[in-house]
Amino acid sequence: MILSAETLQMLFDLHIPGDKLAALLKAIDADAEAFRAPADIALELRREQDRERQKRLREKKQRDAHVSQREQTLPSHDKDARDAPTRPRVEDNSSRIISLEAAADVAETREQPNDWPKGDAKRHAAELVAEIASPWLDPNKSLDLNTTTTCLAAWKREGASWVHDVVPIVAKLCQRNGRPVKSWKFFNDAIAQSIADSRAALVIPLSSRVRQTGPPSLVDRIAEENAEARRKAMNLMKSNG
Repeated sequence: MILSAETLQMLFDLHIPGDKLAALLKAIDADAEAFRAPADIALELRREQDRERQKRLREKKQRDAHVSQREQTLPSHDKDARDAPTRPRVEDNSSRIISLEAAADVAETREQPNDWPKGDAKRHAAELVAEIASPWLDPNKSLDLNTTTTCLAAWKREGASWVHDVVPIVAKLCQRNGRPVKSWKFFNDAIAQSIADSRAALVIPLSSRVRQTGPPSLVDRIAEENAEARRKAMNLMKSNG
């Protein structure tokens, strides 16, 4: 937090000892941070996640461009060997169908993440509290944390990743909120936004690649299912809130 010159001068005029003045400034800064709105905290977190996703997408495009350039520079006999299996018309069509099915399997895998710990929602809540280890996330002091664990089940059902969505978002919001979290519903909006952002950044580009080789009708269906999944995630988090 930055104080104006007039405010600093008023503090110096009080002739507070240096160590006490430093403690006072630190306390003022902590109070200002504690009263930040959760929506502002979630917005800042989403912006950080967007920057990370954009960075990963740029790196992936660079890798794809490098691979494409290498393929263009292959000797003619290597190109013939690479293209030989696709010359028969029937085999080429089968390859396209397999690619589409593989894309659908990947999308389904993202819908049902497998990086969650074993157990039910209450077990997940207990493990999350232990892993975060924040004084602001204490079920013994905020009893609603014990009655709203179904939120965690909803996060998992709608496609949240334990490692990439749940743990980092809960940890950052607890730290930045600076006061006790009363309910798991506090994290719903940020988790829902993270789910939607992940699908928009990762699944839709996959559908775009499939569009180059597969029938448009099936590709459109995959895109529609992904869009519907994002809408369901947002609506479910809002209803739980």
